[in-house]
Amino acid sequence: MIKYILLILLFVTLETQAKVEKIALEPLVRHSDFTGVVKVVNIEKSEMCGYIVTAEPLKVFKGIDEEFKFRVTNEVDLMSGVENYFAILYEKPQSDTCGQNILSTFKDYQTLFPFKDIGDKFILASRKSFMAADGDSGYYPFKYVKLVEVVDNKIYAFGKWKDIEKDLLKF
Repeated sequence: MIKYILLILLFVTLETQAKVEKIALEPLVRHSDFTGVVKVVNIEKSEMCGYIVTAEPLKVFKGIDEEFKFRVTNEVDLMSGVENYFAILYEKPQSDTCGQNILSTFKDYQTLFPFKDIGDKFILASRKSFMAADGDSGYYPFKYVKLVEVVDNKIYAFGKWKDIEKDLLKF
């Protein structure tokens, strides 16, 4: 009986650990089709596709270096009044439903980060991302995150761009 209880506890522990596995920056970049800083030129709302963003690359770490379009699958990643974003984008087969095969953000976790300049440049995270200290969206000062603050009635983690950029250049 004790053996079965221990096996169940082990299974629950492993299952819980798998669910909270941290998202790391390096594998996100390695498997991406575009990683870089973009300036938003235009945003179009689409019934079938969410938001289609036309962007001009400002700094490319991986991918194309010319104006392109990408799909934003979760509108909370777009921030009013922000032009520049750090983007980690992927070509997804379901993008074909939008009438063209375009790059896309992820729906389940954040791969599009608005920039905020408050003396130093920061990127902002508001949901599950590589900047979270745990596998969910637990944000507190840890590695990239230097402060957590409320902006427009929403909690954001501020990731120091210099630290993130330094790691991006290593990949």
